[in-house]
Amino acid sequence: MDYKTTESTGKDERSKAENSISKSGIQYVFEKLYHSGNTAEAVHSALALVAGHYSFERGYIFETDEGGKTTSNTFEWCAKGVTAEIDNLQKVPIEGASTANASFYKTGIFVLRSLDELSPEESCILEPQGIKSMVQFGIFNKGLLIGFLGFDNCRSGALRNDEEIDEIATICNILSTFFVKQRTEEAFAKHVKLQMDVINHLNNFVYVIEPLTYKVLYMNEQARNIMKNIECKTPCYNYLKDNTKPCEKCVINRLKSENLLKATQEGYNEKLGLWLETTASVIEWKDGKPVYLIESADITEQKREHTEHIKQLERLAFVDELTGSRSFYKFKEDALKILELEDNKKHFLVKLDIENFKLINQIYGYEKGDTILCYMAKALEKTMRSENEIFARVFNDDFVALFTMKKEKDLNELFEVFLNNFYSLIGDDISFKFTFAYGIYIINSDDEGKLHINDLFEKVNVAHKVAKQDKTKNATIYNENMIKKALQTREVESKMTKALENNEFEVYLQPKYILESGEIGGAEALVRWNNENKKLFSPAAFISIFESNGFITKIDFYVLKSVCNIIKNWIDNGIEPVVISVNFSRIHLSDKDFVKQLCEVVEEIGIEKKYIEIELTETIIFENVEILESLVLELHQNGFTLSMDDFGSGYSSLGMLKNIKVDNIKMDRSFFANQKDPIRSKIVLDFIIKMAHTLGISIIAEGVEEKAQINLLKELQCDMVQGFYFAKPMPLKQFQKLIIHQQKKK
Repeated sequence: MDYKTTESTGKDERSKAENSISKSGIQYVFEKLYHSGNTAEAVHSALALVAGHYSFERGYIFETDEGGKTTSNTFEWCAKGVTAEIDNLQKVPIEGASTANASFYKTGIFVLRSLDELSPEESCILEPQGIKSMVQFGIFNKGLLIGFLGFDNCRSGALRNDEEIDEIATICNILSTFFVKQRTEEAFAKHVKLQMDVINHLNNFVYVIEPLTYKVLYMNEQARNIMKNIECKTPCYNYLKDNTKPCEKCVINRLKSENLLKATQEGYNEKLGLWLETTASVIEWKDGKPVYLIESADITEQKREHTEHIKQLERLAFVDELTGSRSFYKFKEDALKILELEDNKKHFLVKLDIENFKLINQIYGYEKGDTILCYMAKALEKTMRSENEIFARVFNDDFVALFTMKKEKDLNELFEVFLNNFYSLIGDDISFKFTFAYGIYIINSDDEGKLHINDLFEKVNVAHKVAKQDKTKNATIYNENMIKKALQTREVESKMTKALENNEFEVYLQPKYILESGEIGGAEALVRWNNENKKLFSPAAFISIFESNGFITKIDFYVLKSVCNIIKNWIDNGIEPVVISVNFSRIHLSDKDFVKQLCEVVEEIGIEKKYIEIELTETIIFENVEILESLVLELHQNGFTLSMDDFGSGYSSLGMLKNIKVDNIKMDRSFFANQKDPIRSKIVLDFIIKMAHTLGISIIAEGVEEKAQINLLKELQCDMVQGFYFAKPMPLKQFQKLIIHQQKKK
């Protein structure tokens, strides 16, 4: 099956696809895949639908070879401006994606939020493609992985929540089923093409029609067997349809009206009770006059199989395979209809699950766990009070339900009914204390026409997470304050101390390059959090929380100690160290023993202080000028250097330089990036660099991303640069390879 293409769909088709998924994405995919005459176009449109709706920049299909050792990109859709990779991804060794393969066989889905989650070998495959994040879905046939569907983010590392991935998976299940069907049919066709040609020929009904009178001139044996008692010279419309004139929808009419030599159509013949695919063509008869050759094939069984296949696809899309209840996709579709029809009623949305459900699987086994999930579905079904109260299983033991609400006490009454139904099904079959967490969002009339159905689920998800975290109560009603950092703060604070004890915080190093020589002249230490789930969090996710609760002071010294150990290890292994700058929070300024503590850490590990640079932001310096003057003096007396970060982000930068004797200035990128007046900006930039040099201060430009910026800074004799143009923050091993390679070249 060859879907190979790299062209994007036109604007009209793209618009149609995006509108379709908001109304009925499943129906759109059905129509495209099973009613389009162009398979490649249909698959392309389906991929464009998903990619466009969920803001992906690339969608693709990979197929494995028969031996399962290599995989090739057979179809690719790219957004405008995104480089096509299809020609570069042929016969790729399948073992190169071991992480994805393991995930496919375990869950059928592979979600990549960052290349840092992969091994270096796997990362090297994806990084040249510009991939920042992705989601892929395995395609299986009889338990074997025969390919996968994937969608890439190349412009932003967008994170996907479980509900969104569930939506995408529903569409991809349909695509996968179609893909397996096509591949099976092709494999079958290769082996039995000749046999099927013979069988089809023998089973077809062939007869010849006189053009003007529609009288039957000839029939083969198969036609005579099925059309008993018909005689030649009898008009076909009279015998086959009991009509007194030619049929309006006859395929012969197409030959006449469209001036064709051959035409095919299918239809149901009520008299014969068969679905027939009929082909009409013009041939010369015995007397040399043109006649119509009609060849009809009985496709009743194929139609039945096709109808059954469509039903299976609908079941896949609309029914939860385990419990037999609605799928989450169908739930959202039905919930939207209910809310639109009953806009004068009050409803509430509930998300619930069993606390510590993993323990049930571990203690009693997965089969028993599945049985309990089925009990949950049956209990919810018994709890429903009308056809407009519905529920669905979202994922694992997560369920959602929509109820009509008359008064708030309905909540507790319904949960009590549900529990009674659930325990009556469980009986004495299992001795386990079941605790359910309920997240609740009350849908008011104020929500009408304002919130998308997905917004409702976002809110109920927030309430559900709070319910799981708050051990004092198992049901939580959503309110707007929940969305304001409460969840993130609670989660981070509950884990931060243990994370520090377990060394979950990792120091990344971003190189600083000497402009004149192009060599690495230093680095900045930055912290990342590898939590217990192996997720890598950037500082934006936790630094502000640590600063607000004071935990940042421990992190700062943790980073300092890690940096000192790195330098010590380099010295012990004959690697010439580079100066590493360490950021410190403003909170340290209130500690009179701050410099003393710095000295104790560095001296304990046994390295020279010249390798450590203390980095403070301009805003800290501005807010504490008097304290900083004595601090800088004390730092210099003890052998440390001081760097001012974000220089130029405020409005008092030049005034500070006359009071604070910093050693290095990290110039904010606003001086050289996105310049409205390049000439004026260049003058200011030139003045700052010359002034700094006159004061004996080195200049480091941070946030450098473009070659033109490098050329400008080099021209103005900036000392060092730091930014994504040269390198992003990287793990220690990667940085160490760079400096070892650099030193070997000398």
